[in-house]
Amino acid sequence: MKKKHLISNLGEWIDGGGSLVIDGYHVDIIFRDIEKLRQVINESLEGNVSIHYQTGRPHGYLNVMYMGELSISQILLDSKRILKALKNRIEIYPEKMKHAIISFFLFESSFSLMFIEANVDKQDSFYVTSHCFRSIACLNQVIFAKTTHIVLMKKVFFMIQAFINKPEKYKESVESVITLISSDSEKMKKAAKDLKDLVEEVKSL
Repeated sequence: MKKKHLISNLGEWIDGGGSLVIDGYHVDIIFRDIEKLRQVINESLEGNVSIHYQTGRPHGYLNVMYMGELSISQILLDSKRILKALKNRIEIYPEKMKHAIISFFLFESSFSLMFIEANVDKQDSFYVTSHCFRSIACLNQVIFAKTTHIVLMKKVFFMIQAFINKPEKYKESVESVITLISSDSEKMKKAAKDLKDLVEEVKSL
């Protein structure tokens, strides 16, 4: 890997890596600190979930993402069997972690919804849009946790479509809410109502 391909200084949750093109395919190689991975697994098993500001991650970086990466990984080389041992610890989705994610993000989703409802007629579409994004991102976390999956980053709606336990027409409902956000207060009110219905539907899963 050449120096020009290296990535660094992207925050405490990205330990460096590189962005390569191999046989025409874009391949990202991301480094992970094994001790930090072990620490995060210990935290996750105890239900200690935290979210951090991170470049390139619109909703932040959850500490449990480390565990999610390992859980779906295919180990190619592990001569000391360190990764295998860690992976064995997380074969079963931690109940404490599930409860913590659902509890925290249901609260935050409803909290952001409260600010949306209070500002639908204030001509501040940027503020409302920001809370709309946070509310929906939190719902994604809840849906994943209820189906014992971990949000990593991309293709969230694509993955949710494959879940059995999910809101009916979730992707379409979210896209409808997003398209209603504008300077038109009536459309804003409709967006707030539809999002509230979606929050209640996720709560009842």
